Amino acid sequence: MTRPTVGLAIVARDEEATLPRLLASVVGAFDQVALLDTGSEDRTVEVFEAWAVEAELPLGHRVGSFAWRDDFAAARNAAVALLETDWFSWADADNVIEGSERLRTIAECARPEVAALAFPYDYWPGGLYVRTEPRLVRRGRGRWEGRLHETLVVDGEVEDRGGDWALWIHTGRPPSDGSPRNLAIARRWAREEPENEQARATLDREEALAVGCANSTKAPPRCANSRGLGTGGVTPMHDDRIRQALDREARYAERLTAETGDSGERLVKLDGQVIGRARHVDTLDGEGGGDFGWKAEYWSGERFEECAATLLAEADDLEEADRFAVGEIAEALTDDLAKPRIS
Repeated sequence: MTRPTVGLAIVARDEEATLPRLLASVVGAFDQVALLDTGSEDRTVEVFEAWAVEAELPLGHRVGSFAWRDDFAAARNAAVALLETDWFSWADADNVIEGSERLRTIAECARPEVAALAFPYDYWPGGLYVRTEPRLVRRGRGRWEGRLHETLVVDGEVEDRGGDWALWIHTGRPPSDGSPRNLAIARRWAREEPENEQARATLDREEALAVGCANSTKAPPRCANSRGLGTGGVTPMHDDRIRQALDREARYAERLTAETGDSGERLVKLDGQVIGRARHVDTLDGEGGGDFGWKAEYWSGERFEECAATLLAEADDLEEADRFAVGEIAEALTDDLAKPRIS
């Protein structure tokens, strides 16, 4: 059987200073690498071409130009279209990819029904903001949507491979409190596509950031949107996504991370990001006073804070208690995260 080919798509503009770190991290990893330049005035293209010639890629390299039109998804789709490989991967110029040399083998061993493979993306140095994203996709099975904060929509099953295989790391500027450019793009997008839910949600986020609801020196952005969803250190998203994630955790309660080494604490994660925890408490004093059960707490971006409905009844059986408690914690977290927290 012929080994599948794997390509890397990069979108860049004026990245001659950062691009070499990414390229150094992928030497020998890809059969083809494509660069889509969106209007560089520095030596970004020259730096890439010099590297590509020296790398002697099996299927060569390609360079394309793109007239910028305030649409990140369009640029990413154009970059992927430059590739001729069986699978495509993607990265920004200020990323590095640890374990990139394993990607060919991972693609070769992927089950036929798998359309894409997801890996962690460490966006905030130190692991404070790690999310899981499709980063290795079969040709023709993934397409970008959204002019700003674009989303890769995959046609088929996405399998999570975890950071033991490969890890994308952001090495550029830390998360910001928003930008006039992003706000302008979001406003235009929402104005031109008023029925587009992603456009409205993106505008919510950018307007919240514009009024100063992010603290880039202490934690990833925290903000709230017009639907009242403020998730501390987690990027705002729809309530149903949080519910689905927490429901999934409830179904597999025995697999929840036990950071303390016992059943006394369990973290609840969404896209690899901690959004809350369940903490077992026993303060009974033998005279009918004190608490016994589980408490639900949400992650504020700096610390765990108690949810409004915190004390949960303890079931007789430990496994039943786990399932019951996590299900109740899903409710408590969802209710509390639905409250706006702009600070």
